[in-house]
Amino acid sequence: MEKARLNGYIDRSIFKEAKIQAVKEDISLSALVEKCLYLYLKQGGRDGASREQIVSEKESS
Repeated sequence: MEKARLNGYIDRSIFKEAKIQAVKEDISLSALVEKCLYLYLKQGGRDGASREQIVSEKESS
């Protein structure tokens, strides 16, 4: 699977909690962010089911 680089700014407290959760799950922070984005899109994101095709493409790869 080809990966893309992602840079961004988030609230420091959310970052801290995300790092803690990644350690609890024994995964990298990048893997946790990818998992969160995947689940967000699978649930339809902000505007509902229009993102289903993106999710189904990821599931098939």
